[in-house]
Amino acid sequence: MSQAFPILIKFLDKSKIYSSDFQTKEDFSRAWKNVLTNAYTDNAKLKCTCNNSGLTPLNIHYRKKSDSYFLAKDPGTGHKHRFECRFFEIDDEQSGKKAYLKDVIETKMNGHKKIRLFSELEINGSKVNRKNTLKKNHNLFRKRSQPNMSQLGLLHLLWEEARLNIWHRAMRGKRNPNYVSYQVREAAKGIHIRKNKLSSHLMVFGSTGKNKNTNKEVWKAAVRNSHRVVIISELGDQGISENEPAIRIDDFPGLSRLNVESDFHVKLRERFESALRHWRHGSRVVIVAQVEPESDVSGIVLQWGAMAVTQNWIPVESRYEAILEAKLVMMGRQFIKPMRFDANKDVVFPNFLLSDIGDNSLLPMEIYGTHTEECLRLKKSKESYYRRTGAKNWSWTVPTKVRQGFKLPPFPSSKHHNLKVPEPQ
Repeated sequence: MSQAFPILIKFLDKSKIYSSDFQTKEDFSRAWKNVLTNAYTDNAKLKCTCNNSGLTPLNIHYRKKSDSYFLAKDPGTGHKHRFECRFFEIDDEQSGKKAYLKDVIETKMNGHKKIRLFSELEINGSKVNRKNTLKKNHNLFRKRSQPNMSQLGLLHLLWEEARLNIWHRAMRGKRNPNYVSYQVREAAKGIHIRKNKLSSHLMVFGSTGKNKNTNKEVWKAAVRNSHRVVIISELGDQGISENEPAIRIDDFPGLSRLNVESDFHVKLRERFESALRHWRHGSRVVIVAQVEPESDVSGIVLQWGAMAVTQNWIPVESRYEAILEAKLVMMGRQFIKPMRFDANKDVVFPNFLLSDIGDNSLLPMEIYGTHTEECLRLKKSKESYYRRTGAKNWSWTVPTKVRQGFKLPPFPSSKHHNLKVPEPQ
C-alpha cells in the first residue's frame, strides 16, 4: 500500500523534482534510468519530498547483475517519512525492536538488513546439540536485552518489512494467502543472515505453482548442501497436538510433518500458549520453524514460533486487540500494529498506532486490562508516561466482562488519503 512520492535530485549544476509517475510508469522507465545513471555518476544528492516538515535524504545503488538502479532511505530515517511513503518505517522505540542489542539488526545503506539469528542457517558439518538448543531457546525469552533474534522475531521482522502489520481501507478484499506469501518472499530478499540471503532458505505457504516450485527447490538445495530452512505456514486443523511432538503443515507436498524434541515442544507450547489458544478457538495462526533436513521428506525443528493474526492478517496478542482491529477495519481506519519481536512483557509500546489523523502523526492506541495486578501496573506505568510527556493517546480500559453490544471509546476523526495497492507479480 506504499506510494512513490516525488524525488528531489540535486546535480552539480541543477536541481529538479521528478514526479511519482516519472519514477514508476513504464513509458518513462528508460528516461528514469538515465536520470539515475547521471545521479549515480555525479554523486548527486537525493531527497524524498513526502514529508511536509522537511526533505528526507535518500541514497542510490547500482545492481550490476541486472544493470539497474534503486533508491534506499538512510539507515534510521524511516520514521521521518510520511506513513504512505514507500520508505516509511516505524520508529524502533514504538515496537519491541528496542529490546535488541544494537548489532542484532544492522541496516545497510542499500536498505537491506543483516540480522544475528539465534541459530544459523548453515550446519557447518555438525549436528545441533539438542539439549543445548532447548536450554538456549528457553532462556532466550527471559532476557531484557536480546543478543540475537528468535524465529518469532524473524517472522515479526518479515511481517514489518512486508508492511503486513499496516492496514488501510484500500487493502480490503486484497489480502489472501497468495498475496501475503508474495509480500513475505519479497521482504525476505532484503534480509541477510551472515552471508546467506534469507529468500534462498525460505519456504512459504501459498497455492500458486510458482510458489510451490520455489519451495521444492529450496528444500532440495537444503538437503543437498546441508543447510537449514525457515518454513512459514498457516497452522492447519491438525497442526499441533499435545500428544505428538511434531508440527503438521499444509501447502508443502511431501513434507507434511516436522519432528520436534519432546521436552522442547512442551516448552514452546507453553511459550506460545496465547497464540495457540487463538488457534484452538478457530482463529488464524501463522507458524514459523527453522528446520534441519533429516531426509528428502522429513526434518527436525530447531526452533518454532506462533503468531495469531486476524482475517486481515494483522498480528494480535489478545482478543481485545482483535476486537479493536475489527472495529478499526470496519470503520475504514488506517493504522499500524507495532510488532513485539523478542521483547518480554516488561518492554512496553502502544497496542496500535492510528495513522490517519493528519499532519503525518501517529496516535498511540492503548488497551488497558484490569483483570490482574500486572495489568493494573502496566496501566499505571503507561498513563504516567503520557501525563509526564504530554503525548496525546487514545485508550480503552477493558471492563471485567466484555458484554455483547458494548461500545469502544470514540476514535479521533480521520483524514483519508487515496492509496494504490501493489499487486503480486
